[in-house]
Amino acid sequence: MNRVQKEDTRERLLFFAKQEFLEVGYQKSSLRKICKNAGVTTGALYFFFKDKADLFDALVRDFADEIMTLLKEHSSQEEAMHQKQFDHTITLDISFGKELISTYYAHQDIGQLLINCSQGTVYEDYFEQIRQFIEARILVVLEKLLDFPNPVFNECTLHWLSHLQVHSFLHVLSHNYSEEKALQQIEIVVTFLRNGFNSLMEEALLRK
Repeated sequence: MNRVQKEDTRERLLFFAKQEFLEVGYQKSSLRKICKNAGVTTGALYFFFKDKADLFDALVRDFADEIMTLLKEHSSQEEAMHQKQFDHTITLDISFGKELISTYYAHQDIGQLLINCSQGTVYEDYFEQIRQFIEARILVVLEKLLDFPNPVFNECTLHWLSHLQVHSFLHVLSHNYSEEKALQQIEIVVTFLRNGFNSLMEEALLRK
């Protein structure tokens, strides 16, 4: 195969792999079926990908990395502000939430693979890793402002807050809204989450 043929074959394998994973999930998917639909031999598949896990990784890796990069950049901005500029932080959070939504809708099929079809892959705990990252970053911010633990913010509160953020985002996506509707909803969700956090912070500072 020349370079163009190789690129075409690889893209067809990725396309039909994505369809197969979306239809039956990673664990029940069949490499033979993917190859048949792509019109290639299994040998051709193994020329490009080590195994089924490598094929799934090739589909979702860039999207997963992009989401994590956005999250880390946003967390760095929040830490720099020390959570003191509440009004500006709300604006920052809404902008971040909308950026996540737009990124998801730009790669919706891949996002669905990561959310619904990753059981049995190294990505099956991807959103738990995000939750743990969020919990750790909240702790960094809190430790700059008050003693931890305290009557308001303790390990249980941090665990709950991090779960709430991740699942609120996933819940918006689970309804298959139009992108416009999802952007509207995430603004409402983020405003609620930020104002709730600010109220807890004010209470914690009073008890400091």
